[in-house]
Amino acid sequence: MDSKTYNEEIVKLELKNENLKVKIATYQGENKANWEAFKREFNHDMEEFGNAFKALTTKDVK
Repeated sequence: MDSKTYNEEIVKLELKNENLKVKIATYQGENKANWEAFKREFNHDMEEFGNAFKALTTKDVK
């Protein structure tokens, strides 16, 4: 992966991270059902973030 592509991927990850921070900060659950839905979606988003980060750090490794 060239430097430009790597930097673009880093910027994407930083944006995803900021979006996750905002999602947590603005969450206003009113009941348990809302919390469970939020938690399920947030955990999914975190898993995607982790996979993207892992893919970035393992590309070009042989």
